[in-house]
Amino acid sequence: SKSVLRAAAGEIALRNSMCDYFPSYEIITGGYNRGAYFESDLRSVKADGVDHVMRLFLSHYVGENSMPEPAGTTDTSAGDIRKELALANEIICDEEAIDPLHKG
Repeated sequence: SKSVLRAAAGEIALRNSMCDYFPSYEIITGGYNRGAYFESDLRSVKADGVDHVMRLFLSHYVGENSMPEPAGTTDTSAGDIRKELALANEIICDEEAIDPLHKG
């Protein structure tokens, strides 16, 4: 279940300084949003929700307030990460491919 996975992720993050848990699931499903980030099927996430999560992620992990790069790693610019994310966003999962409502 989600709670077990969340607990395991939190435990790993506590034990490893190079690991962190980003609460994208909680951002989308939080009651304070009153379902605003879900499509009418109450399963799919609206583009606004994805955009909100990515803005938060990039501001915390890529922006000026992000954690410093550990010694010995290559410097990856925010632009490079955004390009990689854009490419990943073009990937269509099997479920989307067979969904007659998918507009691809």
